[in-house]
Amino acid sequence: MNRLIDIIAAIENVGYVPSKYYNLTLIPPIVLILQLIEMTMSSVGNIMGIFQTGNIKFDPYYFLEKYIPYIPWDEFRLKSEEYERKVNVKASVEGIETTTPPPVSYQ
Repeated sequence: MNRLIDIIAAIENVGYVPSKYYNLTLIPPIVLILQLIEMTMSSVGNIMGIFQTGNIKFDPYYFLEKYIPYIPWDEFRLKSEEYERKVNVKASVEGIETTTPPPVSYQ
């Protein structure tokens, strides 16, 4: 893209090389990015399913980090562990509340 702009600038005798001053890039529409992520996740899910069906031991986070590098998996792992702790604590607290015997009244 930058090379094309430089060629056009030379043909039009602009007097300078545009790529020395700025860098042009194209940003794909968000829909295409989401479709790419969806397609990649589907493929990775299929591959991981094959590993699990074949009883092949693997680290799912390592696999995800290698094949879907644009998602911050370390942050995802921390958030999922934090979520799991919150759910377990809530279940424990609710379990304690339901198993606590009613207060004894003395008359």
